[in-house]
Amino acid sequence: MQFRHADFGHSVHNASGPSPALGITIHDSWWVNGRRRTLSALYSVDADVTSKTLPDPPSSIRAILAHFGKPRSSRQFLLKSSVATTPNEAHPSAVTNDRATIAPIIAKYRTGMRSLIERLKLPHDLPPENEARHMNRGGSGPLKPALVDAFSSRGFDCHGGSGLFTLQRRTTDNHVVELKLYVGTWSRSVTAMFRVRGPEFNAALELPVTARAQGRQYPIGDVENWERVVANIATIVDELERTFVKEIEAAVDRAPQWFNPGR
Repeated sequence: MQFRHADFGHSVHNASGPSPALGITIHDSWWVNGRRRTLSALYSVDADVTSKTLPDPPSSIRAILAHFGKPRSSRQFLLKSSVATTPNEAHPSAVTNDRATIAPIIAKYRTGMRSLIERLKLPHDLPPENEARHMNRGGSGPLKPALVDAFSSRGFDCHGGSGLFTLQRRTTDNHVVELKLYVGTWSRSVTAMFRVRGPEFNAALELPVTARAQGRQYPIGDVENWERVVANIATIVDELERTFVKEIEAAVDRAPQWFNPGR
């Protein structure tokens, strides 16, 4: 269910994904993991690309949002007018298409991921998933400490804990480098996604945690096995920071200082 009003903003499309619905949206769905209800609000404002913060919404919209209390999460992205045809000072990226520009880079790394992993000589030669599932049946305990130990020195913060960890750092070009680890709540397996995120793009790669990986998920196992998995992921991230991130950033413009994609 959606509630719309002109004060929420003009007709726009999201430069980095599906067109959002400006206004108030109530979403109610149900699947095998239970019912999910969300309440979200989206408005657009004209922003200064050199500013570190976005302007407040119109007073009429502030009055509506005040009734909802503090938001659980928020994110910011670039909305481009459907009628923009030429770059200008307010919208310097009006006619660029970062997703098309970086598509060949993403494709190169996705198809070459297996050879990249083999070339890296990861610190731990982890067995294939089926073997690991039988070898490491002990409890893994808390997962966050190993992630903080490995990635805080690399400039990443770490949030999450119930099925998902999100690690992020900000680049000097105001893009966000992100590592998402889906650790499940009952499967006790990890799936790793590495992203470079900007206002107009989301460059994503799926990471195997061993050269002998056969599928997307890898068993977390006991504490020792989880620490080995994290060490392998950290080594892969180091290489992608040196190569993939630099190539993506060289192909796109700097992001505005206010850019914050959320988690």
